[in-house]
Amino acid sequence: MDGLRHRLRTEEARFAESIAERAAADVTEAVRAEFVELHRILRQQGDAADEIAETLGRTIARLSAEVEALTEALHELHERVVRVETSA
Repeated sequence: MDGLRHRLRTEEARFAESIAERAAADVTEAVRAEFVELHRILRQQGDAADEIAETLGRTIARLSAEVEALTEALHELHERVVRVETSA
């Protein structure tokens, strides 16, 4: 009878261990899938941030050129006003 109880306890332990291993495998797979998805999202965000930085850089360069051209035009206008005032 003791041998049967021992064998029953051993089989119960194996069964519980099997359930725990399957549950751990399921959780591991779920975490792995979530990690892969998170990695993909972060990579896309990084790519988007790079694109935004490039766009902002080009925009700043264009604005800088426009400000420089405007500064030159204002300087020329100021020189004309001074010439008109001095000739009048």
